[in-house]
Order: sequence, then C-alpha cells, then structure tokens
Amino acid sequence: MIQYASDLISIDYIESQKLIMPRWTGKEMTAETFIGEMKQYIHLLGKANPKRALWDHTDFHFNIPPALHGWIDEQVNEPGNRAGMHKLAFVLGSDVMAQLSTMDVFEEGKFAFYPRYFGSAHKAMEWITAKEETNTLPFSKEINLLIDHKLGDESATIRLEVDLEQLPFYLKRLRNLLHPKNLSHESYRRFMQLTLREREILVKITGGYSSKQIADELFLSQHTVLTHRRNILRKLDCRNMAELVGYKVFFDL
Repeated sequence: MIQYASDLISIDYIESQKLIMPRWTGKEMTAETFIGEMKQYIHLLGKANPKRALWDHTDFHFNIPPALHGWIDEQVNEPGNRAGMHKLAFVLGSDVMAQLSTMDVFEEGKFAFYPRYFGSAHKAMEWITAKEETNTLPFSKEINLLIDHKLGDESATIRLEVDLEQLPFYLKRLRNLLHPKNLSHESYRRFMQLTLREREILVKITGGYSSKQIADELFLSQHTVLTHRRNILRKLDCRNMAELVGYKVFFDL
C-alpha cells in the first residue's frame, strides 16, 4: 500500500511484513529536495515502526554529499536502529557514484546497519521477507576480470564480475584508483620507464627496507642502491620516499 508519493519518491508499506519500500523515480534532486523526501521517510518510520526496509535505487542518481552523511546517520539510521529494524536491502542501479555515496553512509555511520545489495527487486524481496534473521552471507563467487575489445578499435572495456556482497569493496577500490588525486596515466608511463632492477628496488623501498638491507639482500653495494634510489625518484618525479608509497598502492607492489 502506497503511504507517500511525489515526483521524486514513492514509499510503500506492507504491514504483514513490517516492510517499508521506498523507490526513487529518477528525477533530478538537490540536497534540499533530497532532505525533504528523507524527512517524509523519517515520518513514516515513526508512524509504521517497520522492521525491514527495501530501497529501490534502480533510478537513484543523487550523489549524497559527505556533509549529509552524519545527518542521515542520526536522523534516519538512528531511529531505525532504535525501533529494532534488523534487515536492510538495496536494489542497485547503474549510477556508480550515487550507489557508492549510499554505501559510504553505512560504512562511516555509528549504527550497526549492514545492508545487502541486489541486482533485482525479486532477489531483494526474497531475502528481505525470508524468516532467517542473518544479515550477512559469505562471499561465494570467484572474481572474473574480462576484457572486451573489438578488432580495429583503439579502446577496450574492462568488466569485473564479483558477487554482489563484494561489490561495495571493489567499487571503493576502483573509485580510489580512478580518483583525480591518485596516480594518473602519466604516472603509469613513468613507472613503465623503470628497469626491472629499479622496480625490484622500489618494492624494497616501499616495503620499508633500508639501503643497507637492500644491498645485502640483492648482493649490491650501498652506493649502487643509492644510485638506483636517485634514479627512481627522478623517473617517477617524486620528491621523497613518502611519495613513492602512492606507486606501491597503485601498482599493488
């Protein structure tokens, strides 16, 4: 039964399941209109006292700003936690940044909500209405990395196939990888200029080895190791050893 509807969201409630089901319509939102719709949801939380929530984010395209994360945690998650809500699920859409902004709210929040993420409303409903009270499942699917490339095309598509339970982890890793503050294509070009020996020494440096330890392990003189250090810093355009750590993260050294 629909409890609330606007141009931005509709909210259903199934009394027999104590289940509240908000669904975004896909209309463009500002922070102010988003807060306004969330207040309607908060009002229904207090009125219906649901034990389960199933959010349909198929058409959710609002990137929740970090400034609102605390407000959502205190005004939305805290009342749900106090009311004994024990199951929370999201049907994911294709807007990666919008989905990530939602995941960030729960990862950074103070209240013990561990949402499940689904690719279809059917699967989400099946889980949310099941009698089992468990809120987590073990990772079950092996990771598949696939590359799609058409003959004669100078671009390629990389597809990462993972269990949906693993999706938040890998989306965050990809975001960190692609964030403008992280290493760029130019950094990759610089890294590829390193010789095999320089890469070997870079691994040792970022692993905390001293020049003497590197020299002893690789059977080199300390003078040779210091020369390699200088060359590595120059080629990677780094001012100090601390900046080299970015390459360790980026290239998983």
